[in-house]
Amino acid sequence: TICSADEALAHRAVEAGATKSVIWALGAEDLSEAQFLEQDALFCAYALLSTEQGQEQLAPTSGTGGGGVDGHMLPGLAASAVARALREDSCEAAMWGMRIFERICQRHALIVEPYVDVILDAMLAENCLHGTMVAASNAVSHLASVCPVAREKLLARYVSLVKALQCKGHIAACEGTEDGKERERELMDWVQVLVDILGPPRPVKSDDQILREQLRQLETQDEVKSAEKSGSKSNTGTKSNPGTKSRTGTKLDSASRSGTKTGTKEGGTREGSKLAAKLTVL
Repeated sequence: TICSADEALAHRAVEAGATKSVIWALGAEDLSEAQFLEQDALFCAYALLSTEQGQEQLAPTSGTGGGGVDGHMLPGLAASAVARALREDSCEAAMWGMRIFERICQRHALIVEPYVDVILDAMLAENCLHGTMVAASNAVSHLASVCPVAREKLLARYVSLVKALQCKGHIAACEGTEDGKERERELMDWVQVLVDILGPPRPVKSDDQILREQLRQLETQDEVKSAEKSGSKSNTGTKSNPGTKSRTGTKLDSASRSGTKTGTKEGGTREGSKLAAKLTVL
């Protein structure tokens, strides 16, 4: 735990011989049944790999001939520990094993190539943890890029790998939490990485195809703008019509009221003329 917290402390641990202790704990037959001790040893190995000296001692790039600690290298011991963890449903031990492979692959993936089957088994296990899937995906992406033998094995199980990542992502999304959504996005990103590396090559578009697509996009944009303009015009006409009708109605009402008043005055004048004629006769 102390080594994982600070790289300087990990460097001092390597100088003090911590790599020998890790190799001994992972390689001792008497401790092969000590599940939690093996898990702790994997965690310590992962922390020691954060230093250049630790990587050179635990996973030397020179190969197996005389390299490593006392002739032993970490990748093989980690693969055996992960295989035991998968048989015993020890999810956390498998996760630290994958993180070890991930860290080694970032520096020298060819060392991990003989153990690609173990990585595949860990990714396709039913109880695979999120951390296991992410670390293994990173390791697989390096192996597929630079290791021909590993690439062939990965291609054979390409569909299963993609489905496993997608299934894990959907399960995370179903949690309905922000953490679950973040884990889903991370796994979907790794799906895209595997598709780009292992998937069928994408057809190369010609210049004419690219030009046609660009023209379609421009036409679509023009249609959207035209629809927006026509929509704004129709809204303006709808608003002005009620006002016009109300003003016309007011004028008509005024005219009708004027007509009523005029009719009343004219009627009164005729009545007065008739009375005057009768009085004259009398």
